[in-house]
Amino acid sequence: DNDTYKIELYDYIHDWAGNPVTADDVIFSYTTMADSGVSGKFSRLFDSMEKVDDYNLILHLKNTALGTAQYVLQFCPVVSQAAYESQSEGERAQYPIGTGGYKIVDYVSGGYCYLERVEDYWQTDESLRSYAFSGQAKEIKIVVQTEAAQRANALITSNVDVVPVVANTDIGLFQNEDGTPKEGYNVLATLNGVTYYMPFNCSEDSVLNNIDLRKAVSYAIDAKGVMDGTFGVNGYTLSKECANVMLGDYNPAWNEEDYYDYNMEKAQEYLEKSGAKDVSLRLMISTEANEKAMAVFIQQYLDMVGIKVEIESYDAALLTEYKKDTKMWDMRIDSVGNSDYCTDAWNLCTTAHDNGLNSFMIEDPKLDELVAAAGGLDTHSTETVEAVHVYNYEQCYYVPLGNFYKYSVATDKLQAWPLHPYNYLLYGGFIFE
Repeated sequence: DNDTYKIELYDYIHDWAGNPVTADDVIFSYTTMADSGVSGKFSRLFDSMEKVDDYNLILHLKNTALGTAQYVLQFCPVVSQAAYESQSEGERAQYPIGTGGYKIVDYVSGGYCYLERVEDYWQTDESLRSYAFSGQAKEIKIVVQTEAAQRANALITSNVDVVPVVANTDIGLFQNEDGTPKEGYNVLATLNGVTYYMPFNCSEDSVLNNIDLRKAVSYAIDAKGVMDGTFGVNGYTLSKECANVMLGDYNPAWNEEDYYDYNMEKAQEYLEKSGAKDVSLRLMISTEANEKAMAVFIQQYLDMVGIKVEIESYDAALLTEYKKDTKMWDMRIDSVGNSDYCTDAWNLCTTAHDNGLNSFMIEDPKLDELVAAAGGLDTHSTETVEAVHVYNYEQCYYVPLGNFYKYSVATDKLQAWPLHPYNYLLYGGFIFE
């Protein structure tokens, strides 16, 4: 049923040390992960596992929302309990014993990680291997370089073969304006899994509880101009939702809609209709460089219609507290991590704070009901997803912005390498000439 899944394991899985991996090891891994609290989301969704026999078990979930089973089945790494308990915490950090296609043979924290292909990898049938593992590379050395300029320079000087994330400001070194790679390089653009949007404070403590003023602000902001200025032309994809355009149930037709698209005449019209005078808004952001850049553009656009914006930047700790306070902000730039469905983003908006308020600083039972229907295994449909989108538009709860491209660059001896949207480099996917 919707919260119970039967799982069958291959009967020949083993780790790098030769320890077999059975149902007991899967249960050990999942319960250890849940008890650790490393991921609050995982702990909220995973209930328990029970063993049927060595190669069959049953998974129980706490939540039946769309995407829950996929998330729980993908999130937890599985290790052999015998191997895990044979090592100290320090040994596990330095030389963990896993089940993947590459093992760590040398590691220096903050320096490098040296990997070698596992020659007796348990999955010998290549047709059954994960898409993330081709096993073509024999040795891989991951060099840690925290500065973007250092990474770009290492590629230029041939000290590295591939840089999985090249800073947007440096991509011009490797890519022509028309999007083609420069001689000697291959470039791959991958949409990021995070979507930027600007929620409004709709509580009585903000002037933006006036929906006409929210509409005026929305029409006054050119999302394309904001994203162009921040990420460069072709460095992003606009969204008409806080959800990501690459999600399976995102409707491409939304991109053709007038979702409060930039229109100065309508901005002035709704500003007058709102009755608000001498409007001054507080825009709360983090210290992240992209948010700072977006905030400046938003400030400039709103100034053109006579709305003053004060940009207030806070570190992560203060931001976490202040965004719960209805008196601390009127607008804020936020980002939503998306995984499989639009409801992943919408759920984060509706269950934003432990004080019972959503991302828009109000309670909205109707929105909760619509999101629950869109995210139910038995009720998810084009119609229920569309209902949330239409309601968000009607309430004008936020300004959708979009998500940006991350660029991977390699020397031209590497033809391609996949970069997962959520910041994971799939090392086994290197394809060499």
